[in-house]
Amino acid sequence: MSTQRPPTVSIVGAELGGLMLGALLERINIPYHILKRATEVRPLGSAMTLGASILPVSEQLGLLEKIKQASLPCCSLDI
Repeated sequence: MSTQRPPTVSIVGAELGGLMLGALLERINIPYHILKRATEVRPLGSAMTLGASILPVSEQLGLLEKIKQASLPCCSLDI
């Protein structure tokens, strides 16, 4: 049995992807640090879209139902 500790992962950026990666690493007991340049959280007043590719990860983290409850579905988008 190996007694080596897993390496610590550095996640640069505390946006959606970085936070989800941190949550996944925590579930498998891999140490991590999330680094963010900003010193404070500021509301930007912007919208966020979640495509179909991110929904399986949200479900794996147990967040999918909460996301659905807080969402305003967009059935089409014209650019």
